[in-house]
Amino acid sequence: TTSPHAQTHNTHIIIIIIRERGEKRGSTRRARIKMESTTTPTHISSENNKAILENYLDNEQNPRIPDEEFILPISYGSVAYWLGKKADEYHSHEWTVFVRGQNNIDLTEVVESVTFQLHPSFAEPKRVLTEPPYEVTETGWGEFEIGIEIKFRPEVGEEKEKLMANLKLFPDADEIAKTGPQTTKKPLVVENREELIFHKPRKSFWEKVVKKCKRVVEEEEEENDAQGENENENE
Repeated sequence: TTSPHAQTHNTHIIIIIIRERGEKRGSTRRARIKMESTTTPTHISSENNKAILENYLDNEQNPRIPDEEFILPISYGSVAYWLGKKADEYHSHEWTVFVRGQNNIDLTEVVESVTFQLHPSFAEPKRVLTEPPYEVTETGWGEFEIGIEIKFRPEVGEEKEKLMANLKLFPDADEIAKTGPQTTKKPLVVENREELIFHKPRKSFWEKVVKKCKRVVEEEEEENDAQGENENENE
């Protein structure tokens, strides 16, 4: 873990990553559960048998939908403000680390919790948030990596996603040459963008979330088409 005393100067980064989730794991897990439920060794504990049965019933009653996928675009990173005259030796910046849905997408029906793992020098370095906004604000003077764990709701059919955000407080030479020196009113933003792709979503998740999202997109497309027609008529 990087000490908060070290002031490393990382470049401003925009990351676009596409991850394919659930397809292989879902199919192999289902096959394994069926096999174990019919040929369970006698030495397996009753608790393990119960877990196997619950997983088997979950796959039977809440199956995955083939040939469908759900894309969840998120952004995560940090925003830092220099404190200027209010700064002292140990508090030069106020910063916020965040996880958000791109284009104001509501994450609550997909995300159960977001955990931020701060530097161990902070009081309660592990911060768990169960509702938006998924962000933590602190003051400090050093840069370090912040671990992020996104835990999904049970009906999603996937467990969690782990990410890493680089907290950046000080602009590098190129950024200063491009935008000028750091001020109290101009934040330093590091934003990472990622698309989480859920293949073969669970039936309950599809019915509750995916269809709703598709309706929203279709309504927005209809509104855009109507606006375009109105503009053409006015011309």
